[in-house]
Amino acid sequence: MKKKISQIISFTVLAVVVLAVVLCAVIKLDFMPQMRLPVYPEVIQITDSEANARTLSLTGEDFDKFVTTFNDGFKMSVLSALFSGKLGASISTPKKVTSTTKSGYVVVFMYNEEQELTDNGEPVKTGKQSTETVKFTRVMFSIQAEKGLNEETSLYFYKDTTSYYQITTLANFDSLYEFITNLSMFAE
Repeated sequence: MKKKISQIISFTVLAVVVLAVVLCAVIKLDFMPQMRLPVYPEVIQITDSEANARTLSLTGEDFDKFVTTFNDGFKMSVLSALFSGKLGASISTPKKVTSTTKSGYVVVFMYNEEQELTDNGEPVKTGKQSTETVKFTRVMFSIQAEKGLNEETSLYFYKDTTSYYQITTLANFDSLYEFITNLSMFAE
């Protein structure tokens, strides 16, 4: 009788553990900075920095597909976040920079109106002791081949041509890279 009870308890514990692992693999966390995504007719501009700086502005279906794929790139399963040590991580503190890393495809979101960056519903401050918040009219970032799963990605938030902040967060832009390389202008 005791053996049967211990087997039932063991199978129950094993089932709970398996269920917890499956749920952690299915439930997604979103590591995208809280910003309004561009809405057409605002501009998403893509430049191929390595091949004669070809530039494309997205419209219509391409625009919508790009925004969806970009948004999905910031979603990571709880299990992946746990194993990468990023579970519960937030966006980094903004860092004022004077130059950006530009390689692969350089993407720029251009907004018609000034935006404010938020994190957990609160405006992001430009520094730990600052009262000024990160406001922007453009967001720039690079997408490269073989970036890898759940890598830190830098996004640059521009208010004007001389004032911009770098935010680092987690993203997997493999699907976005594939989408861009399949666009007619960039397809080989």
